[in-house]
Amino acid sequence: MEAPDEEAGLGLPEGERLLEVTIISAQGLKPPSGLRRRLQAYAVAWVDTAHRLQTQPDRSGGPDPAWHERFLFRVHEAALAEDSRAAVTVEIYASPNGAWHIGGDSLIGSARFLLGDNCLLSRPVGSPAMFAVGVRRPSGRVHGLLNVAASLVAAPPSPAASHALSFSPAVSLSGLPPAVAISSLSTAPISGRVLRVLNRAHPTPPPSPKVLTPKKLQASVKPNNKRCQRSGGGG
Repeated sequence: MEAPDEEAGLGLPEGERLLEVTIISAQGLKPPSGLRRRLQAYAVAWVDTAHRLQTQPDRSGGPDPAWHERFLFRVHEAALAEDSRAAVTVEIYASPNGAWHIGGDSLIGSARFLLGDNCLLSRPVGSPAMFAVGVRRPSGRVHGLLNVAASLVAAPPSPAASHALSFSPAVSLSGLPPAVAISSLSTAPISGRVLRVLNRAHPTPPPSPKVLTPKKLQASVKPNNKRCQRSGGGG
């Protein structure tokens, strides 16, 4: 499957694609022990550990943070194949003073999803897959969910983003001149409920999310083993 012509104009090496990941929100996080102020969480995401991107801290505070921040990653098309082990890793940290500084804040937990599990090569360009990933605490126990969206995009949403990508394989769209609104991906966190929109063509949450018990919560984060199917127009 060839990359869209728009990507060629960005000067991307042959075989590279643009992956957009939206860190939407998290639910049911457990604050680190010893935290004396209201939890203000932020997320750090990467495909390549050498190029990490951070969200701003959630200003409202509490165990259900919302960020709605979009990241762009340049990835090899082979990383998107079903049998690929390439993944997006997200770590969530507690920021007691309302500002992030990696290395000094307490790790709440981490989440990881394989790029090949979401059939991105089979989806129309710009059509995000939305899903929830279990947040694994440092102890190894899953506690809470991270809501994310991922899609391949034909081109960066603004000249500023395109310029930034020419210098780095990972770019945050926060602070850059906006060209694409993200209000359609906004999903306010609902205490005790779970956003579980799996591989939907439109970024719209279900009308009535299920309320999960702790046992059902762990069952809901099992990996998606459904095989991808190429769309009729794909090559």
